[in-house]
This record gives sequence, C-alpha cells and structure tokens, in this order.
Amino acid sequence: MSGELDRLVDVLADVVVDRVVARVEPLLDAQAAEPWRLLDVGEAAAMLGRSRSWVQKATRPLDAGGRGLPHVRLDGGGLMFDPDDLRAFALARRVPAAHGDLRADRVQPARDAAPSNGSRAASRSGKPKAGRR
Repeated sequence: MSGELDRLVDVLADVVVDRVVARVEPLLDAQAAEPWRLLDVGEAAAMLGRSRSWVQKATRPLDAGGRGLPHVRLDGGGLMFDPDDLRAFALARRVPAAHGDLRADRVQPARDAAPSNGSRAASRSGKPKAGRR
C-alpha cells in the first residue's frame, strides 16, 4: 500500500510542478525581456502623459510650488526616474469612479450638425446668404 501511495504522491508532485512552472515562466520571461532601468525626463513625461517641463517642475518640493515627484540624481547629473515611483505617484492621485466628474455640469449641449456638403445654408444672423453673381 505504501508503494502505491508513494507513486500517487510522485504523480501529484509532477502535476503541481508543471502547473507552477507554467504560471511562473511568463513572469520570468517578461522580467528578462525588460531589464530595470531609470527613465530620463522625456520617458517619464511620456509615461505620465505630461510635458517635459511639467515633469521638471513637478520634481520641486511641495513647499517650493512643485508636486514632490520622486526622482534620482546620479552624481549631480540630470533628472532620472524610477518607473515604480512614477506609477506610485500616479496611483496616489487616482480619483475613484464613484467620485464623479466635477466638470460634468460645464459640458455644453450638442449643436446642430453642419450640412454634409460643407456649405452654410444661412449666415450667423439666421438670414439666407445672397447668391453670387
């Protein structure tokens, strides 16, 4: 009986190992494909969807009118950014969906569409345009 139990445990262990490897391998491949590195100002701006100047100003301390955006200065060089810090910075400012859009009350109602041929049938005063001669 113990021999059968040992074989069953071995089969089960092989199945578990195969399933664990199948789940872990893609994660390891993704990490190997994109090694960790610091981003420059342009890359940080692209990641945050902002301009380079916004990113540079955002690195100033809060008491100096900045946003306290975490950054790295290696040997007094230019600004560099850790992608994880940028993600945390953005997530800390996430507005929950239940909060709603505070600007929704300022949306203008839809206007009548222009004629499909691109011409205006009437002037802004509402009077028809005079024909050309």
